[in-house]
Amino acid sequence: MRFGMPGIPPALDSDAEDVVWALQTADTLWKRRERVDAIVWLRRAAQAAGEADDDDRALALARDAAELADYIARNPQSIPPRSAPPPEVPTTADAVDDLLQSSRPEALEDAALTVPSLPIDPSSVPLPSWPLEAPPASDESVTGVRASLHGPTEPVAARVPTAAEAHAGMLDPWAEGEAPTKERQVPLRPAAPPAPPFDAEEVITSAPSLARRAPAPEQPPPREAAGVDISGVEELSDLPDDARTSFALAATVREVGPEEEVSGFALALVLSGSVDLTATIVDAPAQRLEAGAVMRARGTIDHVAPVRLVGVSEKALVATWDEHAVQEAFRTCPWVEDDLRAAGDRLQAMVGATMGPLGERLDPFLRAEVTSRLSLRALAEHEIFASRGDLIPGLLVVGAGELELVDDQGTPDGTVLRPGDFLFPNEVLSHSPAPSTVRAASGGALILFADRNVAQELLVTCPPLLEIFAGG
Repeated sequence: MRFGMPGIPPALDSDAEDVVWALQTADTLWKRRERVDAIVWLRRAAQAAGEADDDDRALALARDAAELADYIARNPQSIPPRSAPPPEVPTTADAVDDLLQSSRPEALEDAALTVPSLPIDPSSVPLPSWPLEAPPASDESVTGVRASLHGPTEPVAARVPTAAEAHAGMLDPWAEGEAPTKERQVPLRPAAPPAPPFDAEEVITSAPSLARRAPAPEQPPPREAAGVDISGVEELSDLPDDARTSFALAATVREVGPEEEVSGFALALVLSGSVDLTATIVDAPAQRLEAGAVMRARGTIDHVAPVRLVGVSEKALVATWDEHAVQEAFRTCPWVEDDLRAAGDRLQAMVGATMGPLGERLDPFLRAEVTSRLSLRALAEHEIFASRGDLIPGLLVVGAGELELVDDQGTPDGTVLRPGDFLFPNEVLSHSPAPSTVRAASGGALILFADRNVAQELLVTCPPLLEIFAGG
């Protein structure tokens, strides 16, 4: 590749938000040695750059993805197999059994104190698995005109791709899903009888553009927006009449069936049916949204995960708006935007919680039981949550943004907690003091929090949560 050891290229200050997110996801997967998934996200970063009209950046990222895929294809040993889960530790199971047996209210405090500090090996935590799809192939490509423009061809021998090629692909986001040009054959047309005279108006005088980008993933066609009625939506009731009318006309209405999804919106309104709110990179549902629910895709902090709506009922209707329409509608009443973002914080934090052990180890019903007991808290940039040597206030899971560990001088030590991560689970379980000072990183953070009493009750009444904390 163009840069030393093979790896994911860093994000640039000029990159769009979706490009930065995709590159960060690819880098995390690459560092976890999930090479193929990392390449898929690098290709998505290239596609996002293209959609942001940054063609030079898109081509550079696509070329990086192709070179990485070629490297993996030539070095299959660089994709390690998933290691077997570690054997159960008898002392951990004994500690869990002892704590469960002491579930009487008066024994909760003593029970927690008897559980030894249990080290957690990050490598033993199962990593999430989600389906990743490459962008659909386009009928037009920047790499050349399709051979079909020259007439029908005879079947050619199928080229068997390597495992890395089949999963991640080796071409840029706008390349055709076909074999390389050198393996294709275009035979001559067979002799045909003279064509009858034709009208001059039937002559084709133009060819498809070779530089057009591939279209976005195919979604159900939008319906006419004139019939969208938002007069009864309480969250939008403060909009002036003319702004409400214009906003309703700017909506795109989509019909969503089971397992179909809608993404890339700034604001969504469920008109009928039911949909699940999920992160774009995991399958675990964060929240069920029913008819009348409003979802602002941005919260009070900028660092939030991209989201999608997945159909649950037989048929659901969802109205969506882009960022420009939202900004234009709320320009004269910014408090409406502030309220929607504040309400969106809770949903964003629930989405982030599914990106860690809660999404991997708990089913939707049990996860909802746990998260319903957690309170939302927004931390300003560099706001301290726990200080070294003090008891940790309670159970904490990162919902959005990042937390960082710092030394006594306030210098970050390089340890970062991201959405879905728990803060010091061993110390929470054993009521030990915080080993480091913890604060919100740049841009602030959203956390889901339970004080020590609620945390103790959750650990006793929810054995799977206790197993997560104990490293089981």
